[in-house]
Amino acid sequence: MFYYHLKTDSFTSLLTLYEFGSETPQFSEFIFGKNPLIEHLSAEQHPFGKSTLLLEKETSAWCFLDEGEMKVYSAVHNMELSVARDMFSANGKHDITGFLIQLYWLGLIKLAKRSFVVPETFAKGAVTQPGPLFILHLTDSCNLSCSYCFADSKPSSKRKMTWETAKKAIDLILAFPSEHGTIEFSGGEPLLEFDLLRKIINYTNEKSAAPGKHYRFNLQTNGTLVTKELAEYAKTCHLDLSLSLDGDAIINNYTRRFSSGKGTYNAILNAMEILGNGVQNFGVICVISRKNAHKIRYLLEHFRSLGLVRVKLNPICKLGRAIITWDDLSLEAEEFLKVHTEYINYIIEDPQPIIDDNTYFMLKNMGQKMHSYRCMRSQCGAGITFFSIDPLGNVFPCDRFRDKQSLKSGNVETLESLGDVVLKNASVKKLAGRFTEEIEICSECSYKRFCEAGCTYETFYNSGKIKAPHPWCPYYKGIYHALFKAVSMDNTLVHKLKVGAEVFQKSWFDNLE
Repeated sequence: MFYYHLKTDSFTSLLTLYEFGSETPQFSEFIFGKNPLIEHLSAEQHPFGKSTLLLEKETSAWCFLDEGEMKVYSAVHNMELSVARDMFSANGKHDITGFLIQLYWLGLIKLAKRSFVVPETFAKGAVTQPGPLFILHLTDSCNLSCSYCFADSKPSSKRKMTWETAKKAIDLILAFPSEHGTIEFSGGEPLLEFDLLRKIINYTNEKSAAPGKHYRFNLQTNGTLVTKELAEYAKTCHLDLSLSLDGDAIINNYTRRFSSGKGTYNAILNAMEILGNGVQNFGVICVISRKNAHKIRYLLEHFRSLGLVRVKLNPICKLGRAIITWDDLSLEAEEFLKVHTEYINYIIEDPQPIIDDNTYFMLKNMGQKMHSYRCMRSQCGAGITFFSIDPLGNVFPCDRFRDKQSLKSGNVETLESLGDVVLKNASVKKLAGRFTEEIEICSECSYKRFCEAGCTYETFYNSGKIKAPHPWCPYYKGIYHALFKAVSMDNTLVHKLKVGAEVFQKSWFDNLE
């Protein structure tokens, strides 16, 4: 038997404590009676080499069983525990009770008509405990003219946020009913408004101290305006930064250029050097396009040579300027799946691979019932716990779709609260009602609890339908199949990507006759 799980999965931890009265599952006659009936749940069986993946699609329960364990699992359906013990552990050699309790705890069998995990729990989306996310777009202007910019930002854009608008936005954020949250600065290029950014952070920290609230600050920047002054300030106020770099100088400078046409590679390396001398934290986003997709291993080795240990490999979003360059630069779902699968092969082969944040979060989702990453679930909280505020103070449910005026849900000048934004806009309210179970293709999918039907807004603006599968459905199916295959081949993979998982591996029935 092989599986992994995360201790940070508070849902499973609390349920285990409630069910068993301890932090670990154990058989108890008080819970199950002396001789409980053993029953299968509707787990699918997927062969991977010499092991078989049991996957219960309604709850995302899974584990790998070897041939002996599969023989026992197949035999015990509708069998009482005493009979199973006589059949498989009469000589005391095999601990069938321990094996069955593990399967019960994982959510793969019933004991005494009881299920550890109830499928209805996930009918309205993934279990999650997200703090709210507020994205402030300080300006539409940008000093770059990147080929695939989903915001279609350019130097000629004039809209920028005033202090009066920013202050009203922060006051609404502070009034939001949560003790903690994340404020992210975006654009355009937010460092064009560094003084405003600094004023916002200082004001937020000052006003949030008395009520005992705490906010994290993130900055999405192209990296070309990073200075030592910014680095020092970021360190003191715990501002996390995310830069963009698409590869070496030739690759990066094809897609990421200044408005003059000059490439940005040297400027980004300069930013990395400044930030590497003590900033709180910074990450790197690499957008995968037709200009670098065929060089994925080269890209990763190049990033390693720059001292990076993790990046985020993102596809192009079909928004903004990317619509114009789509045919020249963007990959289709099957093409991106090929790139991502090559990355998985790379992490199997490399003892210390560069970590891709998207793969990291996918593996986390496979090892826990709590799904924290918004963009990997249909119920992301858009308009409920996730808000985007443009330079004029207009409020939208998601930063990527703030060009859709139908999603505009008020303005900070007139809104009394962000808490009822989803109720003020019929389109946002309707989109918030998209659930995996109500999409026919998704409801039957083996991997539905991992993918969660993908981004609702991408689906709607690509298909015109709400209850439709995500346009990249083939990619999601393929990548989760590839990840299960990978962990079956390399049980250290979750450790390589520093997922924080505890791996369980035990052969319960060696030399089973």
